[in-house]
Amino acid sequence: MDALLLFYPTPRLLHYSGLGDFHLDTNNLAHRRRENQVAAFIFAGVQILHPRLFADAPCRSFSLNILYDKAEASGRLFAIVHDGDWYHVGTPEELKIVEETMVRGNNAVNSR
Repeated sequence: MDALLLFYPTPRLLHYSGLGDFHLDTNNLAHRRRENQVAAFIFAGVQILHPRLFADAPCRSFSLNILYDKAEASGRLFAIVHDGDWYHVGTPEELKIVEETMVRGNNAVNSR
């Protein structure tokens, strides 16, 4: 394993209209969504990355997607699925919805 990402199921996200980010197989091996596909999971922004992924990394700012792609290409990109509450705040409008929900005390907005 070179990378372990935290995923959240897109069907459980309220107010989310995206296509998702990744697919996950039965061995928790992650595969990036291809163009025109819908994926069952979003990347929740939490990760553990093995130092070997950084061996050939640029010495300047770069997207971590380079490392995820490298790990995926070698069959070493894995994920776990978060089963608790999660709030998608990808836009200012979504942030406002989440803030209003939390003020009302409804912390189970994404629970089933």
